[in-house]
Amino acid sequence: MSDPQSMFDDRPISDASQDRFGFAVPAKHLAKSLLAMASSDGSVLGVEGDWGTGKSSFVNLVASALRNQKSPPEIVHFRPWMIDSRDGLLDELFREIENAVAKIEPKELTHAERLEYVGVFGRIKKSIHNRRRKGLNPKLRKSLALFRLTLGAAGKVAEIGAALDVPLTRQAEKLFKVSEKAISGNKQLPSLDKQKETLTASLRKLSRPIVVFIDDLDRLEPAEAALVMRLIRAIADFPNIVYVLSYARPLLVSRIKEALKIDDGEEFLEKILQVFYTVPRPEDFDLRRLFQEKIVEALPTEFESLSNAERRAAQSRVLLAIDQAGGRVLKTPRDVFRALNLVKLNITPVIGDIDLGDMIWLQLVSLKNREIYSWIESYMTVVASLVSGGMLAPGEERLHMQNLEKALEQDALIRDVLLAEMRTIIPGISRGLGDDSEDGNTSWQLFNEVKQRDLHSRSISEKRLGSPQHYKIYFAFSRPANSVSDNEFTQFLRLLNENHVIAAEMFDQFVAATRPQGGLKVEALMDRFSGEVVSTLNPKSARGLAICLSNSMDKAVRLTGVQDFGINFFAARMAKLLPTILRRIHEPERNEAIIAIFKNGAAIGWLSQLLRDEILEEGSRKTPQADGSVLTYAEDLRQAVKDVMRARYNAAPVQELLCAPEFPRLLIAWYEIDVESKAETRMWAARLVASDAGFIDFMEKMRTWSATNEIVRWILRRDTIGMFLDFEEAKSRLQSIASDTKNPMNERAVRLIEESVRTRE
Repeated sequence: MSDPQSMFDDRPISDASQDRFGFAVPAKHLAKSLLAMASSDGSVLGVEGDWGTGKSSFVNLVASALRNQKSPPEIVHFRPWMIDSRDGLLDELFREIENAVAKIEPKELTHAERLEYVGVFGRIKKSIHNRRRKGLNPKLRKSLALFRLTLGAAGKVAEIGAALDVPLTRQAEKLFKVSEKAISGNKQLPSLDKQKETLTASLRKLSRPIVVFIDDLDRLEPAEAALVMRLIRAIADFPNIVYVLSYARPLLVSRIKEALKIDDGEEFLEKILQVFYTVPRPEDFDLRRLFQEKIVEALPTEFESLSNAERRAAQSRVLLAIDQAGGRVLKTPRDVFRALNLVKLNITPVIGDIDLGDMIWLQLVSLKNREIYSWIESYMTVVASLVSGGMLAPGEERLHMQNLEKALEQDALIRDVLLAEMRTIIPGISRGLGDDSEDGNTSWQLFNEVKQRDLHSRSISEKRLGSPQHYKIYFAFSRPANSVSDNEFTQFLRLLNENHVIAAEMFDQFVAATRPQGGLKVEALMDRFSGEVVSTLNPKSARGLAICLSNSMDKAVRLTGVQDFGINFFAARMAKLLPTILRRIHEPERNEAIIAIFKNGAAIGWLSQLLRDEILEEGSRKTPQADGSVLTYAEDLRQAVKDVMRARYNAAPVQELLCAPEFPRLLIAWYEIDVESKAETRMWAARLVASDAGFIDFMEKMRTWSATNEIVRWILRRDTIGMFLDFEEAKSRLQSIASDTKNPMNERAVRLIEESVRTRE
């Protein structure tokens, strides 16, 4: 985003040209009403609105409209929350009024009235200009100063007690004594009522009114808020002075109740206010439009690198997020600027690594519901673990659903709407198939089919919030540990097209890197090739990727091992993906590539599994299938691959075959090529087991996976062993070696029997 150091400024506006929410017209009308309220008795207007609704901007526009009147009033902006003492509130308010009085000419008076009003120090012979410049109305200002000091010494002047009830402080008492002598010498000060009478008469003669704006009363501490309200109550009936109080009513009432220890703060407030006006609520559309414009303004070049289709899709998600989540949470101007700053803070460091629409949606959700935000992070952490081969703990889905329902409590009215949005962004959230819950809410399910890698292909390629490889960026400015960065993926794609050898080396590095949440980094890499990305590969890149798999899959299987049902899911997924990759190569080059990977690929165990899968499916296919296995299309190609693999088996050193992961499947693949290969495998096994060491090696490698009552065992099966050896003879020989303590293979035989638990008859 442009200018990452600056944030969006939500300071109040002061000019109608800056108005985005339709405040200017009602502010202009209210300004006219205020002038009419400047009556002989004075008046107090309340401008009400919750925090963030734009009260300060509205008040500023009212003040601006007043200044544009033909005969504008004198305007005072009194900010009590900037004053850190109670005595200072009183002092500052009257000083502001005194300064305003000094700028106002009196009405046209008789010569005697002018002498009385201006005082002997008025210098009547000076021009109106000079009097304005040096300050008019010195006698009135002197009366205001005296009244201010008298109020400050309220504890000593009994008349103010009932009206104001301001406690006398030592500072005020001292100020009173000093001021009494300084202002009136040794004369007796007039009573408070007399002073007010004099001030009222003088203020009535002002040619223009004074409008005192007191903003953010609800920011004050309870005692300060109550004091300001009492001051206004004591002087609200001065003519030609209008007080405009700005506040959030519930907060101000609460502070009054707390400070004054009264039950009805509303009643106290109503005694002070003549009338109140509620700040007009901006249209939801205007709020969303402002948010959208600021986002576009801050991202002028973000979509330039995308294709037209990608740009349209990305922009559509941005607009949809603003309309959906923005329509719910952008209720005040402050909401807009808070949301903009949230988005800017979270997008700036990761602008190229996330989807803008998803990030905007997430930050808008977090603005009003941090519980949902936290839940999404927790949920996606589990999703990433499941995609990497992890398992849900017992009761984990139920716990996440309970936490989700709790987070949704504050948005209960739009619960299903929010869940429907989440369903389009976050994987595994679906509507339940059963009846709705007893409370009338729609039933929802979590973690539905999240282990299906194809479910994540689009979200990964588009860097979505639901991507197991990108979700963490949305919360922590970083990828999940050992995920594949977009730069790494781009580099690997380039190498596939330019240099297969270096690409294979990089692929091996991905294989060797394990992930803290389970699995290998290469699994995250290959997640990128699910779905649409494979369809973008050119023939050279597709051939390079097939070579990488054929060379490194055995290493990956050794590092990850088998999982449920004795299957290595990564190897199975890659076996399913390989035909799609190879179909990107045009014939006859495709047939050459297939033969080459079976002939030269180092992953002989994985290639054997491909061969066996092909043999098992060979008899069941009558017509070629578009999504078929590697060798679907031509009988001569299938036979050529069988011949290549058969030659490899016969030529391979014994240890190369024994060390292949899932050795029984390799041997069975060789066994099932044809009738001659059955004899070859039996002869190979017979040569190997001629020695006790070879026999134990063979039996250890021939154990297969089995689970009973969730207990996994690696057992010796009759049907598997019997394909190559006489099972009963092998069983007796194993028991004989286990009972002969002098045999060097004794301990291995005993351990083999113990670990196998039983032989399956």
